[in-house]
Amino acid sequence: MLHELREYRGRKIWERGVLGTADTFLVASERKDKPWIAEQLHVDAVDMESYAIVAAGLSCGIPVSIVRTVSDTWRGSRPKSYGKFLVSASQDMCALIAQYAEPSEKSPTIL
Repeated sequence: MLHELREYRGRKIWERGVLGTADTFLVASERKDKPWIAEQLHVDAVDMESYAIVAAGLSCGIPVSIVRTVSDTWRGSRPKSYGKFLVSASQDMCALIAQYAEPSEKSPTIL
């Protein structure tokens, strides 16, 4: 299913990447001082929540998938207008959820 939904309304909306986790925000100065995080760990984004969700699910034997909308990447790129980004990200997430909510014979059981 995800491979079928890489584009929505002519825009790329899905990309597989490596998500790191941290217990604090990683601000621009830390990214500059610690380039090894991206270079050696090959992370595309860092968040503070996903690891705990995955760990809790797996400890209970529940398969877990994380679907995130990334506004600012590890490398520091971010949208010019957060308001426009929020609208477009919401539409993209709705399209993804709508396809997942209506499974077909091609739908995976685990994303």
